[in-house]
Amino acid sequence: MTTTHDEIVELINEISKPRSLVIEDFDLSLTDLGLDSLDTMTLLMEIEEKFSIKFSIEEANELSTVNEFATAVESKQSSPGAET
Repeated sequence: MTTTHDEIVELINEISKPRSLVIEDFDLSLTDLGLDSLDTMTLLMEIEEKFSIKFSIEEANELSTVNEFATAVESKQSSPGAET
């Protein structure tokens, strides 16, 4: 079964092509993984599209690791009033 973490790592690898990242520490910042601010915004948009959710600017500014993105996605998916 694919986890939210796995799906986010897959999106990161799509964005960071041609290099493929092996991400073992989900608490490393995206910057530490080699993503710049444009990559991070692209990731955010890809996550919103893939999971049919939306993040506010304030929420997006708080997200910087795979764990934080995965937790935020799972939280939005489980919230009864989650934006779709």
